Amino acid sequence: MPKLIVLLSGRVCAGKTTLALRLTSAFADKFKVKHVKTFDLLKRLGAQVALERGAMQEFGERLDSRTGGAWVCDELLRDEQNYDDNAIILLDSVRILGQIEAIRKAYGKRVIHIHLDANLSELQKRYGRRNSKEMKELASYDEVQKNKTERNVPKLARSADVVILTDRCTEEDVLIRAASHVGFMVASTLGWWTLLLAGSSEARGKVRLPLFWRENTSCWYALAGRTRATRFIRSLSHTRSTTFHPGRIHRRQSCSSSQAQFCTCPS
Repeated sequence: MPKLIVLLSGRVCAGKTTLALRLTSAFADKFKVKHVKTFDLLKRLGAQVALERGAMQEFGERLDSRTGGAWVCDELLRDEQNYDDNAIILLDSVRILGQIEAIRKAYGKRVIHIHLDANLSELQKRYGRRNSKEMKELASYDEVQKNKTERNVPKLARSADVVILTDRCTEEDVLIRAASHVGFMVASTLGWWTLLLAGSSEARGKVRLPLFWRENTSCWYALAGRTRATRFIRSLSHTRSTTFHPGRIHRRQSCSSSQAQFCTCPS
């Protein structure tokens, strides 16, 4: 049985496959990561179905209607013998709550659900640049959204363990945040920092920031929201003039640890 099942959900072009590929590439040397696409499961179950987004959407909905979404879990269990005992499965992706519930029932606490999203205008731009070799795409993102299941995908955020807005993060930011929740990074808290509070040079506050060490970059990563990140960057640079740009990774030399670097990721 796999060690962990990571469920990815999100609207078309939210960044699910990009994240799965980045996680697989970045951590394959330390973990037995397996990228499983429900698209491939659909092709196996419906060899006669045309490789077109509309046709695949309709076929998936028929399977969901017949099984309550359990077909995805059934296919995972069917392939279980092909996975190592310590395998980490990245399932790209789940589309209805029934699929999630069936997998959680079968695998229990081994399941982590990550939901990705972005604003509609960004998704439309990404879809316009898309050049899929797997199947024929629809003419526009508006056509994609006509599918009822696709329109309801954002509701899956309610059941997710973590939600990441990919239009407010770089690919590296998304990778770090997802990896930290999956357990690919080892967390270590480095005490208290005295930080400048926004709006007043007199006011001061203290906040504890979780830092994650990533060996392949030899760097500490600080995960924080934009407000905390702004204060964190200002404290490290000893100036209020530093500007924090959401979605961009900032590196500064630590005031107290001469060899460590710090990065901030917006939430």
